Amino acid sequence: MKKIQLHLANNMKSLRNTRGLTQSKLALLVNTAPNYISQIEQGNKFPSPTMLEKLATALEVHSYELFLPSVGEIATNLNEIHEKLNKNIEKAVRESQKDYFLLITKNKYLADEE
Repeated sequence: MKKIQLHLANNMKSLRNTRGLTQSKLALLVNTAPNYISQIEQGNKFPSPTMLEKLATALEVHSYELFLPSVGEIATNLNEIHEKLNKNIEKAVRESQKDYFLLITKNKYLADEE
């Protein structure tokens, strides 16, 4: 299943449950079969733009909100970015310390020669 389809499936189910709607009730609101709602939520079907608008209206959201990643997924991505940044910062600090040590050593050597 593609990521966009996964977001749609998860968001639809979550929004539907939050609003206290069954698949049958949502299907009635958008004039389709409950099985079609089930297939979308399982990631087996992808609705047309017209159906997406109907679903968004019935779920009381903008259509783009059906495709947003979950808060948990965003948090996971942010944690991964944070870990990578920390590793890069640690590496840069180690390299700077090494360069500083080499510079001090070189200057001390030059001072000893004079």
